[in-house]
Amino acid sequence: MVLVLGILTSMFSAVIVSRGLVNLIYGSRRKIDKLSIGNVDWLHKGR
Repeated sequence: MVLVLGILTSMFSAVIVSRGLVNLIYGSRRKIDKLSIGNVDWLHKGR
């Protein structure tokens, strides 16, 4: 039970820190039209 609690706490803090970094980097801009994360070209090749 303690292990599960530790893993959940770690995941929660990782999400909070990631969101904070994104807000610091992109928060000064008014509007973001497109935010590309990684290479997603393989999704559209089957069409």
